[in-house]
Amino acid sequence: MRKDVGVDGDAQRLSQLVWLFFLKIFDDREQEWELMEDDYQSPIPDEYRWCNWALDEEGMTGDELLNFINNDLFPTLKDLEVQPGSDPRGHVVRSVFEDAYNYMKSGTLLRQVINKLIREEDLYGAVESAYSQGWRRMKLYFLTGLPTETDDDTLGIAELGRNCVELGKKYNSSASVTVSVGGFVPKPQTPFQWFGQNTEEELRRKVELLKNDLRGTKGVQLKWHDTRASLAEGITSRGDRRLGAVIEYVWRHGGTFQEWSEHFSIDLWLEALAANGLDVEWYVYRHRTEDEVLPWDHLSAGLHKDFLWQDWRDALEELGLEDCRWTPCYDCGACTGYGIEHVVASATPPAGGSQGTGVDLSAGGAVPVTLQTGKPIGVGGS
Repeated sequence: MRKDVGVDGDAQRLSQLVWLFFLKIFDDREQEWELMEDDYQSPIPDEYRWCNWALDEEGMTGDELLNFINNDLFPTLKDLEVQPGSDPRGHVVRSVFEDAYNYMKSGTLLRQVINKLIREEDLYGAVESAYSQGWRRMKLYFLTGLPTETDDDTLGIAELGRNCVELGKKYNSSASVTVSVGGFVPKPQTPFQWFGQNTEEELRRKVELLKNDLRGTKGVQLKWHDTRASLAEGITSRGDRRLGAVIEYVWRHGGTFQEWSEHFSIDLWLEALAANGLDVEWYVYRHRTEDEVLPWDHLSAGLHKDFLWQDWRDALEELGLEDCRWTPCYDCGACTGYGIEHVVASATPPAGGSQGTGVDLSAGGAVPVTLQTGKPIGVGGS
């Protein structure tokens, strides 16, 4: 972003990041609302929702992207039609864009910013920029209970919060940070679908670690997602058809509005499991094996199961995959499954490229890539 001729100084960089992050976070929340609210209608027209124009890393770029943002996206959201008494979320969207402005003049650089992998240094830079412009409060979101996680990793959340407050106190003595922590819940069709979720007791222990570590720390407020709610989410996340009876049992025994803390009851969920002869350990806490038939195996999300398994093993080894635009095909299924031929875009990833390229974003430069000599797997031949 600093290379763009239209962005001059921290104030403009911060303003640019505000509307970009707002649309991305709002889009994440919309995915939740669509699951939780049967009649949810986005206040943002479909073509302007983040998921429909920004998520595709090979989508619009250059002049096309710049024209879309300046002449379509901003005018629409600035004058978003909101009826009196309608969903207040529409008012929020319009209010954010009433005073927003796209300072970037290069659509190519803007695409790189949208795709960019955020590092800890990037976070600290954005935090200091915000505090230096008069902001006094920050909110940071984290997950705990991830595979290979250690207590030192958990305590690193508290350390990052303290570091952000220290940056803020350089500009305002009342600077503060809210650290929000949730328990990690594995999802189907992802590399972590084989991972045994942390027990409710273990998640609670990690929250206590943070509470004790931050006790007496001025300027850092810790909030956490109810670990019992994470357990309920884990029960339904990777359940099979037998959970239909469990959900019905919860409903018939008064378990409505379970997403509201004042109505939530984990005992009711455990009672429903027991009443149907099911075990919470089997559904939530155990690790799955490679040869286990999973309840969703008859469904396809576009990625081969063996690719997801290898990605899961790589995650345990703390290994990552380079962006396949600059490498030979991994045969993950995303392209070959839809009859799309994988062609390496370039032997040299662009400086500041998207996540997975292996590019040092602080210095730029290329990463050597060895091209395969034959055709990509699954393309041509027998």
